[in-house]
Amino acid sequence: MVQWFDTEDSALSASQALLIAAIRQRVSDLDWPLRSECSMVQIESDLLTLAIDISDPYAHHVLRTLRIDVHPDRLLMGTDATYQLVTPLQESDAGVEIAALFPNLESAAAAAVDWLMRQALRPIDLHTWERPECVYRRWVLADSEAPLLWSDSMNTPRRDLGRPNRVIRVWPPEASPNQAG
Repeated sequence: MVQWFDTEDSALSASQALLIAAIRQRVSDLDWPLRSECSMVQIESDLLTLAIDISDPYAHHVLRTLRIDVHPDRLLMGTDATYQLVTPLQESDAGVEIAALFPNLESAAAAAVDWLMRQALRPIDLHTWERPECVYRRWVLADSEAPLLWSDSMNTPRRDLGRPNRVIRVWPPEASPNQAG
């Protein structure tokens, strides 16, 4: 099994290595629907980013990328808008949560894992419209109806389609824990 947030620890500062170790310990004890293979680490310009992709276990599309940017004094936790870890999170970004990194790395790790757990367990539904002119799919956060991703036979975002023909819960998966991601 791949280690959570697998990286060369030699590339990390001492506090970054301790933080990742504390997060690894906490997530390895969880019973949640994510796999360690879906976790990532990126170090760019002294910014450490930890991320987890949440994918539709049936269609295999990445639906959300949860990220934690580790700054020298704080953690910024939010959803990556690019799905590519291209643009760092900003405190002013919608939905970003902030946790102090010091004086206690354990409490920062606890805040990070709590945020990941809350986000990872948010249900995602797939809405499908089958019309003579198109087949349109939209993945949404079920608790807020916020759209995440769309797919269309004509590669065009559509509006005013009425009620979907089908709504299927795709996340969290019904499979046994740690099997989908």
